[in-house]
Amino acid sequence: GTASQWHTRTRTQKSPVLRQLSPAEIYVEIHPDDAVRLCVTQNDVVHISSRRGNLDARVRVTAGMQAGQVFIPMHYEETNRLTLAHFDPYSRQPSYKNCAVCLTKQRNN
Repeated sequence: GTASQWHTRTRTQKSPVLRQLSPAEIYVEIHPDDAVRLCVTQNDVVHISSRRGNLDARVRVTAGMQAGQVFIPMHYEETNRLTLAHFDPYSRQPSYKNCAVCLTKQRNN
């Protein structure tokens, strides 16, 4: 998972071994209660949208997520379509850590 995508892949992307460990397809982790509410199961595809953009991602159902929250690794370029385009004023680190999103089940699931 994300352990192979350290440092937003600016360094790990250059390693063939770490690229093989990294899931190629973007995914979203959701809590089991949210999966039931959305009528989705493991590996379904959901549409995720925010005020800034949208993407489709494969579902990973995990009790490790808090209900009502989702996790999408910031290492995927698609994640940038959703997130706020602001930076820490000191480090200039992008703020890819949070934003409000809406998930909907894809009809072809």
